Amino acid sequence: MPHYIRFLEAGINVVTVSTAALVYPPAHHPANRETLLAAATRGGASLYASGIEPGFAADQFVLTMLTMSRAVRSVRIQELFCYDAYPVSFVMREVFGFGQPMEHTPIMARNGAQSATWAAPVRMIADAMGARLDHIHETYERVLTPRRLEVACGVIEAGTVGAVRFETIGVIDGRDAIIVEHVNRMAMDLAPEWPNAARSTARTTSTSTAIPRCTAT
Repeated sequence: MPHYIRFLEAGINVVTVSTAALVYPPAHHPANRETLLAAATRGGASLYASGIEPGFAADQFVLTMLTMSRAVRSVRIQELFCYDAYPVSFVMREVFGFGQPMEHTPIMARNGAQSATWAAPVRMIADAMGARLDHIHETYERVLTPRRLEVACGVIEAGTVGAVRFETIGVIDGRDAIIVEHVNRMAMDLAPEWPNAARSTARTTSTSTAIPRCTAT
């Protein structure tokens, strides 16, 4: 945030994909939001945060699709992704937990870690629909790989985590109503009971799809 403040106070407009919570400013920490607003006002500059997900697929695209429904009971947004070609070891091992034993606690399994990124889309959708969130909670699951996998971030040994699934969930009137779900694997045949993209079946090349899905009437 100090970099944003310096740029804004100097009158430089800022466009960023680095602070996910800012894709929907009302979801950002109030004190930080006010600090940024004050810096932008002093410098006569603007700050725009965007991205693919969040920033489009998990929020703006979803809101566009929701205009086709008269009534909506729940919204689920899924990212289905095989990360075998993703080379950044820290993200794969320490953030997601791939290649780690079950007793390891990766960043995504820590309380509040997912909400730091995906609470903003959940709140954006709720506010756009005029719904009041009770709270936001998170889930994190993992499946071990039965075999050794050689992938872009290194070797995932047999008996370590080969697939993860986690959800950032907005609760409305006591029920899970707005869910941003990620199903991520290092090989497409792992965790076959979890959701899978139809076009990704039986192959191990990287495949990604973000699917907004509404249960509507």
